[in-house]
Amino acid sequence: MKKMLLFFSLGIVCIAQLANAQSKIIIRNESWGYFSNPPIASESVATGGWALTEGMVAIGRGGLDNFGVKGIAKGGTNYNVGLYGFADSAAVTGVGVHAKSFNAGSSNYGVYAEASGGTQAWAGYFVGNVFTTGVYQPSDLRLKRNIKTEESVIQKIMRLRPVSYQYKADEMKYLQLPRENQHGFVAQELQEVFPEAVKSVQQPVFENDKVVRTEEFSAINYQVLLPLLFKAMQEQQTMIEALQKEVNDLKGRKITKASFMSDAVPNPANVTTTIKYSIPATSQKASIEIYDAAGKKILQYNNLGGNSQIVVNSSQLSAGTYVYTMFVGEKPIMSNKFLVGKG
Repeated sequence: MKKMLLFFSLGIVCIAQLANAQSKIIIRNESWGYFSNPPIASESVATGGWALTEGMVAIGRGGLDNFGVKGIAKGGTNYNVGLYGFADSAAVTGVGVHAKSFNAGSSNYGVYAEASGGTQAWAGYFVGNVFTTGVYQPSDLRLKRNIKTEESVIQKIMRLRPVSYQYKADEMKYLQLPRENQHGFVAQELQEVFPEAVKSVQQPVFENDKVVRTEEFSAINYQVLLPLLFKAMQEQQTMIEALQKEVNDLKGRKITKASFMSDAVPNPANVTTTIKYSIPATSQKASIEIYDAAGKKILQYNNLGGNSQIVVNSSQLSAGTYVYTMFVGEKPIMSNKFLVGKG
């Protein structure tokens, strides 16, 4: 047997239907114009004592799929919110949304969020600091294609400019930027070297819980840089091992005391650097060769002899580490390195 009850109050129609073991309440509030019209306003107030107040309690139990609260917002021309949580004036701790998931037979998700479509899609967008006790990203082989070993990146890494800075927290309060000193990169500079690590972000700006405009700026995904730093470390280790092998080889040779090659001065070098040498007259085919970080020979100075020097025009070299080796009689005698700074 079905019963239908109609209530008219302040433009609200409440229809209650009871059938078998099912109950349903449908509330519709239809309005015209630009203002808020909540169909349900629930308030719990405690006066004169320390009581627990709950504005609304919704429980879904025993079904195949349960929803304690299901919030849907659609069709708005500006801003839709499926579920809005707000905490204000707590004496100790305020929590806008408190999510828990326990005792599932397989997986528990305190919060599961999805976002897709449009130029800006963020499953989670936080204004302010974020704390977590663990972060994982998908990296399974089954999820990837076009897998290639990273090429040499040390020259690109040397082009980066690490900086310290402070955010304009007072000028952009709606972003809740940290005020303490920061360390990182400038997004526009990083984009010139690793564009895949930079993304344009549109930050919604709220006034009275409404979006009034968006602020666009560039953001950096520092996670992209981590594998590249590992690659650069591997390249440096290869260079170190090669130099160590040369040193060990030189230790096993009898080197003429008159053969000499000085340290490069200045080091690091921005404009020029000077390398002095001393080669006996009896030596043949003496030369100094210069190699970049990848082991490619880029400069060679031949027919050296006596006590003299070479001047390397480092202003024409890219920033990075360079190795120079003296050859006497087509055999490497000694090696050293110098740095070329940016600018």
